[in-house]
Amino acid sequence: MIFSIWLSMPWLSDLGELSHPIIALFVLTFIAYVPGFMNAFLLMSLVLRPDARRATPASWPSVTLLVAAYNEEELIADTIRSLSELDYQGPLEIIVLDDGSSDATTAQVEAMSHLFDAQPLRRLIPVRREVNSGKAGVLNYGLEMASHDLVVTIDADTLLDRRSLTSMIERLEASPPGTMAIAGTVFVGNTFASWVTKMQQ
Repeated sequence: MIFSIWLSMPWLSDLGELSHPIIALFVLTFIAYVPGFMNAFLLMSLVLRPDARRATPASWPSVTLLVAAYNEEELIADTIRSLSELDYQGPLEIIVLDDGSSDATTAQVEAMSHLFDAQPLRRLIPVRREVNSGKAGVLNYGLEMASHDLVVTIDADTLLDRRSLTSMIERLEASPPGTMAIAGTVFVGNTFASWVTKMQQ
């Protein structure tokens, strides 16, 4: 920021003569000083951030995975398939919470149950609520049903990388005592579909 201010002094002087010193300072603050500070802050954060520590647990803990779904008939099958392909070695309870959908979301989930027939450590549990209560409401309902202390929540249009759950548990294992949450990285699946998705990515 100091460098930006020093570099902008001639511009600040010229712009102040053409308009008013306060106007010139206001303009340069938002097109030079603030962006300069933000870029420097971002770069220093990336340089100084600690390494992502990971540790393999002595035994893989049981995990409940909550999937909040509302009118996801077209996408839920891909999500369930990605969950069936996770390489996580511990017990996994997958509760798909259909929040009063008006389409065949639950039927699609039930049709994918065969993917877990040969996986004794995994249970797929479709749950349908007749009345839509919103994402927060249906997740709270799912938390009451969860059999395990560790809970992961995802949306019904989310595809998990095969090692995502394993990586999160390894990160949690290496975290300081009292760590309450671990977050993953979310990428846009249809990156090049439109300029909006490009901006999201």
